[in-house]
Amino acid sequence: MLQQIKPTLKVRGNLVVGQAGNLSAVFNACLHGIIQEAKQHPDIQNIYGMMGGVEGLLKGDLIDLGQQNPAILQNLKNASSPVLSSTYDTLAAEDYHRALEICKKYRIRFVIYMGDKGAMFTANQLAEVAEAEGYSLCCIGIPHSVENTLGFTDHCFGYGTAARANAIVIRNVGHDAKAIGTAADVKIIEMVGRNSGWLAAAAALAKDSDDSPPHLIYLPESGLDPAQFLADVETVYRRLGYCLVVVSEGVKDKEGCTLPPSGSIGEYLCDLLAEKLKLKASWNRLEDLSRFGVQSASVVDSGEALMAGEAAVRRAVDGMNGFMITIARHLDPNKPYSSLIGMVRLRLGAHSGKEVPEAFINEAGNFITEAFEKYAVPLIGGRLPATLEPDPIGEEVRLEPIPVPIHRGESEKDASYNEHVS
Repeated sequence: MLQQIKPTLKVRGNLVVGQAGNLSAVFNACLHGIIQEAKQHPDIQNIYGMMGGVEGLLKGDLIDLGQQNPAILQNLKNASSPVLSSTYDTLAAEDYHRALEICKKYRIRFVIYMGDKGAMFTANQLAEVAEAEGYSLCCIGIPHSVENTLGFTDHCFGYGTAARANAIVIRNVGHDAKAIGTAADVKIIEMVGRNSGWLAAAAALAKDSDDSPPHLIYLPESGLDPAQFLADVETVYRRLGYCLVVVSEGVKDKEGCTLPPSGSIGEYLCDLLAEKLKLKASWNRLEDLSRFGVQSASVVDSGEALMAGEAAVRRAVDGMNGFMITIARHLDPNKPYSSLIGMVRLRLGAHSGKEVPEAFINEAGNFITEAFEKYAVPLIGGRLPATLEPDPIGEEVRLEPIPVPIHRGESEKDASYNEHVS
């Protein structure tokens, strides 16, 4: 959803950026875009980073990003993991007033917060508290979710990278499963995704032929009937002599009950195969280890993250408060993939969700469709080649611990001007 909104206020002061939720390598690309764009605007006097997300802001644990060595900033896009630490914590209601006092203390007038649904909620609450207290603050959210779970945007930043990383791992696991022979008849990979199956669906992008793994994929949206699962696996095993299954951790049975009631879905399915089909099965859980490295990053995802960081700064300087960056794709099938930036109210983004659509799941409920491939392949930078060339290992980049000064004695009049822009 794109919205054209007239700017409402103009301010001058410092900018702070933070992040929350699951991380990926494209955080640094987004941060690079924010820093480089912020340096182009005289209304932004200093650029600060939260160490540990909004929890770091509450503690005054800030770092000066604008005064970093230029070589450090130039290498941000090639850093091997995010350089700003994150948080999974949410704030109590009274903490938002404390956070606003910290903003006043450090003359912060621009806040850019990257992350998942929780991060968008935090950014929206801070924006609303600032407006209620009459403090001129421009707060912008950037939706980063490796699980692709925020609505009002075609996709979330970070998903393309996580999808590519998962596809590469599944490609390699598939080669191993085929080569291991009689040691295990079935290999089960459990994927992150309690409420939606975007990451599990991305495993299909590993396929390079009709018979190559993964052979079966089960999502929370499709459900999993144990009896049908056994029949599906047996069909594949009889034809190929082995089977690789990908399943979301949040998969449910046809009645909507979580499988299993307790414990791991991977272990449950292995026991089921041993008991009912006498097949040897092993399972592993694929979590987050593969998506931190820049070598796993999607070039499209990185480029869009950088673009989003730049756009967030421009929107903030224009006087926007309480908005989330969105991304939309051009839908002309005769043209290469391209995208553009839009905005939606933060309060909408913070309470939104995104499930894998029915059109992306095959009729049998055990794999994805061509429609999903058309959606996802551009986001990972194109189909994986038949042979994956080794990628360079990303550089380790460490920010210098440059302290941030406290600004005292500033009045609202000093920092805000031309409050209502016509």
